[in-house]
Amino acid sequence: QGTARYVLRLNHPDSQALGIDRNLEIRIVAQLPAALRLNVLEMSEHFMLTPLLKARQGLVNGDDLEVMLGLLRQLHGKHIDSPPINYTARIKSLLDAPMPAPWLSLLAKLETALQKVEATHGRHTALCHHDLVAGNILWPMRTGALPVLIDWEYAAMGDLFFDLACLLEEHKHLALSEVELLQKYGVDPQCAPKLRVYRAVYSALAAAWARCRGLSNASQLAYIEALLND
Repeated sequence: QGTARYVLRLNHPDSQALGIDRNLEIRIVAQLPAALRLNVLEMSEHFMLTPLLKARQGLVNGDDLEVMLGLLRQLHGKHIDSPPINYTARIKSLLDAPMPAPWLSLLAKLETALQKVEATHGRHTALCHHDLVAGNILWPMRTGALPVLIDWEYAAMGDLFFDLACLLEEHKHLALSEVELLQKYGVDPQCAPKLRVYRAVYSALAAAWARCRGLSNASQLAYIEALLND
């Protein structure tokens, strides 16, 4: 109508193969506070219709980060009746069988590291976005506007350390350490080793997703190994 513009997302027919549960996405979006998301005009397992938002993307500085962490605390305080994601199982589901030897070795190390840090620091189960890349964090182009998050297709119950790890990996220009981010979020900074492992979990999931789409990069595995060996 008039000059109004909209965005129509047509869902990929192979969504399930990429670990996307469209029915869960619909349930989560319906329960989100308006401050966290765009106004969804219509949504089904096949498409989503939202207004077009003129916005900048990502986190530019520490002030942006403080605002973003406030929104994440709201999100992580929510709960939806759904089993938490098993991250290593999700990674395996994205890889071809038989699994390449480097991935077998890496996943064994990753599972051991996860068991160790969860035994030491516990689990932090929460509703997570799981895809906090810069392009999914939109700041409306008006004074004082708060950011909104888009692309909730990977949202699910999980561990909030995954979302924090994603912020670190996708906004490296902020030059934050694990300890600094945990302090700003409000979690015991002694959990920094757990956040380091979840950086490896996030990076491994991203690498497996890329491999699934034919975008594999061997240097990603070396980077993940380095995170686990630190």
